[in-house]
Amino acid sequence: MKRFLVITLAIVMCVVLFAGCGGKTGGGTTGGGGGGGDDKIFVGALYDSLQVESRVNQRNALEKYAPEMGIRLEFQDGRLSEQVQIEQAENLISQGVDAIILMAHNAEAMGPLVDMCNENGVILLVTDRIVPDQKYDYYVGFDDRWVGDWQAQFAVDNAPKGNYALIAGAPTDPNVIIWEDGWDRVLTPYVESGDINIVFRDRTKDWDTTIAANNMENALTLANDDIQAVLAMADILATGVVQVLDQRGLAGKVIVTGLDGESTAYQRIAEGTQHMTIQVPDVEISRAMLQLLVDHFAGKDLSGLDTLDNGTYKIPAIFVEFQIVDASNLMEMIKLGYADYDFTFENVPEADRPPRP
Repeated sequence: MKRFLVITLAIVMCVVLFAGCGGKTGGGTTGGGGGGGDDKIFVGALYDSLQVESRVNQRNALEKYAPEMGIRLEFQDGRLSEQVQIEQAENLISQGVDAIILMAHNAEAMGPLVDMCNENGVILLVTDRIVPDQKYDYYVGFDDRWVGDWQAQFAVDNAPKGNYALIAGAPTDPNVIIWEDGWDRVLTPYVESGDINIVFRDRTKDWDTTIAANNMENALTLANDDIQAVLAMADILATGVVQVLDQRGLAGKVIVTGLDGESTAYQRIAEGTQHMTIQVPDVEISRAMLQLLVDHFAGKDLSGLDTLDNGTYKIPAIFVEFQIVDASNLMEMIKLGYADYDFTFENVPEADRPPRP
């Protein structure tokens, strides 16, 4: 398996990301500038929480680029509550919002929010967590279908035999099911042959680091500390996993996966205690969402977009490229600006650090 994988970006992405904003907004399907008292598009961004670095990165990018693109942005933290997010949407709609960007806490509970948007002519753009079986306008994010496969394949490439612990994300996140399916596609032949034994498997409420740590402790107890790989579904879970492995004197001896490309994950990769992550390009996703909304309200032809199957509907979609990162290409991520050299190698002796780029 290649250590550096890039999903081919749809041609339309180039058009959406790099096309100029051009002229005034508000000439599209539902008009622009609702509730704003000017010709700006009024967009509400409803995110599940700001407890994850990736969410903060996207908020910062949205707030940076929105004014430049003629968008009035209101960002709101859902505080890990689907009810809060529904109430936030209701309030924005009462203010005359033109569009809502939604990163759902509980994607399966977003039916009322979707209905409110459809009934009031509000464009709904979903990101990250696919809202299943609901009809909305757009999806922007990375292609979820192969995340689990890549995590599992990385693990078996580096630990083809032994005991595995599988620490998945929140039960309320539909992506978790998709990624677990990927784990199973890769691991099942190894399990059936007897090369790999899954000693522990569980999901993690709210993607909580403490719960992930508790799960890791349980897994080690069940296996008498004899574990060769941990499929941690995201970096925030890997944080708890590595903490426990370190306490048991096993950090660096057990393969640990991740997702999101958090700065602390890069630091652990440099130290050798986490072995891979998947870099999610937060800035590119944020810009793509804003540009898509600009193009929509400018009346541009968006019929060439890719599509996402959410179980019932084909949603017009943009998939942004992302990359697998391990020790072999960590410096490349630093050169591209995804990580800071000094922070990444903070716990690595200077004599063992690669040259500063």
